[in-house]
Amino acid sequence: DRARRHLRRELMLHPDHPATLMELGNLLIDTAQARAAAACFRRLVAIQADNASAWQNLAVAQFLAGRFDDAIHSSLTALRLQPHRRAVLFNLAVGCERAGQYDQGLTWAREGLRLTPNDPALWRMKIRLRFFSLRRCFVVGVHRMLGGRKPPRA
Repeated sequence: DRARRHLRRELMLHPDHPATLMELGNLLIDTAQARAAAACFRRLVAIQADNASAWQNLAVAQFLAGRFDDAIHSSLTALRLQPHRRAVLFNLAVGCERAGQYDQGLTWAREGLRLTPNDPALWRMKIRLRFFSLRRCFVVGVHRMLGGRKPPRA
């Protein structure tokens, strides 16, 4: 709590200081204040639009706040700035999974595995996304066979 107050005080003195915004945003993420953290990182990317770490941290805060579409957009921006970041690819796969975009998530997991082929977290994510994708196909197929009604969300 003291650290957060200190950083906020620093921010009042230097409202556009990138390092302070980054530190405060990370502290807010660590204390489960995702919306406030996202505000810090949005301010930071407004100042430093080419800062891939700021975009990635913004995406993490947005994921934690349940803003999956915004988080995917921020992750894509981070990936455009630094194309071979394993963490960004993993977070994109996770975000797509949470948003129900399983096939797109598989694409990101596979891309991450091309960079780090022995990454157990990416392998687990790939298997999970494949399972959800197949489950969705199965549910849709069964519902079509049983009368063509719109299936529930799989």
